[in-house]
Amino acid sequence: MTGGDPLRVAVIGVGRRGKEHLETLAAMPDRYELVAVCDPSEGATRSAAPGVNGYSSTDDLFAREKLDAIVIATPPDTHHLIVRQAAERGIAMLIETPLALTRKMMDVICQTVARSGVKAEVGENMWRRPSDRLARKAIEAGLIGRVLRVSSYYDDAADNCPYHTVSRMRFLVDADVTEVQAHAQLS
Repeated sequence: MTGGDPLRVAVIGVGRRGKEHLETLAAMPDRYELVAVCDPSEGATRSAAPGVNGYSSTDDLFAREKLDAIVIATPPDTHHLIVRQAAERGIAMLIETPLALTRKMMDVICQTVARSGVKAEVGENMWRRPSDRLARKAIEAGLIGRVLRVSSYYDDAADNCPYHTVSRMRFLVDADVTEVQAHAQLS
């Protein structure tokens, strides 16, 4: 932010997650100025944010707009491509989860961000939840002893996404996953 001016932001992908980001940006006009939206569906761009510039191509968006930051809320198989475009222009970014579909795509994102020096964040908030922050402090303080294993049970991936569960487990114990086991019960 320069001199308290709001950051000029574009949201790329205006489906469910993109719409949530549009609502958040609209609620903080003192910090963010939504200047554009981009989605392959021109109808979606027109209805998502009336009054701001709409694009169906990221090439056009980046060629025409002066941006401080973008939100990438597109399908994950496109994230690495958009990251490259934004990084080439020095634009900071928030990338929705999942970050990528393959390790190679993830490597492209990480290498691109590291080379360019732009700020990039993954739209994962498990570490911000008060209950998880409290649990992490309890673990760090040794209140439950040494953590040897972390397990989770969930019954519906649509409502309790396994990605978020793994992210939470990693945050709680400050470690990467070394093994995943799955068990299913068919009715």
